[in-house]
Amino acid sequence: MLAGLLPLKSSAQFFSNDIDNSRYYFGITLGYNQSNFQLEQSPYFLSQDSVMVVEPLFRSGFNFGLRGTLHLTDHFDLRFNPALIFSERNIFYGIGDSSKVEKDIESVLLSLPLHIVLNSDRIGDFRVYAFGGFKFDNDLNSNAAV
Repeated sequence: MLAGLLPLKSSAQFFSNDIDNSRYYFGITLGYNQSNFQLEQSPYFLSQDSVMVVEPLFRSGFNFGLRGTLHLTDHFDLRFNPALIFSERNIFYGIGDSSKVEKDIESVLLSLPLHIVLNSDRIGDFRVYAFGGFKFDNDLNSNAAV
């Protein structure tokens, strides 16, 4: 408890010119995600089936990816960030005879985004970014493009 009252020396990490001066650089990405289903129930399903309730449930997952950036000019970069996305989605079913069923669906997605990044000039340690591009996702468990 006494250690919390003692002054400690700290330092911040400031911008280094190494990244701006290199032609390319690599990194890793770690992320957290939540997944669910978007359901649209037809009137026929609601009137003719023994299932009375169908609800998607949120579940958590994580992402792991590699990141490669290629400097094209002083203000334009090309960024490729392939990632594996591990997620689980659940559906809750309420059946007419009061029984309840929950179905788990695990997914492993391969995400392949490619972006063009517009960088502003640096003002001290700050810079504004704008980027756009496209992304392809493939569910490796089902072999179907998402």
